[in-house]
Amino acid sequence: MTSPASGACPYSGIGNRFDPFDGEPTRMYPLLAEARQSEPVFYSPVIDYWVVTRYDDVREVMGGDPEVYSASAALELIAPLCPAAIDIAVRHGIVISPSVVDEDPPIHTAHRKSLHKPMARGRMQALEPLIRQLLNERLDGLVGRGEMDLVGDLLFEVPAYILFEMLGVPRSELGKVRRFAQRLAVLGFGQPNEVEQVAMMEGLAEFWEFCKANVARLMATPGDDAISEFIQGLRDPNSETPPDPAYITTVNFQLFFAGHETTVNATAGGMRTLLENPAQWAALCADPALLPNVVEECLRYAPSVPAWRRKVMRDVTLGGVHIPAGSRLLVALGSANRDEAHFANGEQFDIHRVNARDHVGFGFGRHHCLGADLARLEMKVIFEELARRLPHMRLVPEQTYHYSPNTSHRGPEQVRVQWEVAGNP
Repeated sequence: MTSPASGACPYSGIGNRFDPFDGEPTRMYPLLAEARQSEPVFYSPVIDYWVVTRYDDVREVMGGDPEVYSASAALELIAPLCPAAIDIAVRHGIVISPSVVDEDPPIHTAHRKSLHKPMARGRMQALEPLIRQLLNERLDGLVGRGEMDLVGDLLFEVPAYILFEMLGVPRSELGKVRRFAQRLAVLGFGQPNEVEQVAMMEGLAEFWEFCKANVARLMATPGDDAISEFIQGLRDPNSETPPDPAYITTVNFQLFFAGHETTVNATAGGMRTLLENPAQWAALCADPALLPNVVEECLRYAPSVPAWRRKVMRDVTLGGVHIPAGSRLLVALGSANRDEAHFANGEQFDIHRVNARDHVGFGFGRHHCLGADLARLEMKVIFEELARRLPHMRLVPEQTYHYSPNTSHRGPEQVRVQWEVAGNP
């Protein structure tokens, strides 16, 4: 398409100041708040996407007619792969798309239905004792130190272990968690250079082979896990032809990546926010009954997926802006979550907010996150155990937060905290 940045488009002022790869909330959200008031749909020449910022417009796109707003752009690479990275992908047969996340009806409907049962709330709730056990085993070795990085020391591995359990990986393989639980968001949603692409693709290839072997094992010997049930749901009762193992491998890969990256980011962002608001952290420590709403407010205020993507299939007018068919949309979920037209004082963090659960941190409509219940559960247990065991924890002063430079997966990569060991409960 012809770039709207050529000068004909009046909606490029904020677009020229907008950095789609800057995840620092103190820079990102003030600019998006300005956009909601003056340019609610603006063009970003950096990535050739239209950015949608208001709550009602975001819900219209995410929940709208898929023949108008297609999910097909959700996993498109922001930066094309270099030849060396492509060669690695081809040699290993890596196929990250299509998957449930970027499919449109009717095929999306059928595939999501097959995942609904294994991802149901009751099945996720059954994981709570294991989450609590793993978390406290980690905390037992940390509470006597007086300091830690919440992400590297605690939050990074626990969600990965839970996902291995859910996806049918034998517990004997848990030692591989640290090797495979790598942050790869910048490969698909950022602009890595060629050296970075090759390094990331090599790590991705190793995990892809692991997923492929896991799927082959479960297709031959099903277990009591989400992937086995997904395989069973895909089977055609009128045919002896098994489901496509390549597609199941793609879904296995996507579930692990999405479930791990988003949960780590959401929990880390939530803890940073809670500890930056010590009165609200103290209120939670004093009253665990606040936990459910604390989780929702953290997901609203510091979502792990602040932006997602759609493709416009025909000319539309959105937020008063004409957008031609074929255009890509960066749907700013994080901005929608702060829209004061829906959330009073939306730029303020408030664990008592009555409509916090209205957030779109898990998307909206037919593609609402399948793992939402598991993410909520993990966040609840982590917040609860940290409040119980380290209520006197506080942020290390004047630390700098780093975020992965990509459009869609955000969370602080370190959150350094400290406490007086003598004051441990």
